[in-house]
Amino acid sequence: MASAGFWVTLEAPRMFSSIPGTIRIQMGLAGILGGAFLFMVLVADRLFPRADRRVVTAAEAITFLGFLVGLIVSGVWLVSSGGMG
Repeated sequence: MASAGFWVTLEAPRMFSSIPGTIRIQMGLAGILGGAFLFMVLVADRLFPRADRRVVTAAEAITFLGFLVGLIVSGVWLVSSGGMG
């Protein structure tokens, strides 16, 4: 997921030139944050089981909210503009 986010941010401008750069960056950051969230939940929690729950919960919540905001903003833009085409 994070790799797809990096791809959207860096390489997609050549393929999707109709999407403004700020929205492409928003979509890419949403993908990167989604990948970071999945890593935190699936890997980091198992590697560091004694981590302080308050810190872990705060970090995961902030990352997930960033992902969600990026997804919503990108989705609203795509719907309001009539898609990518």
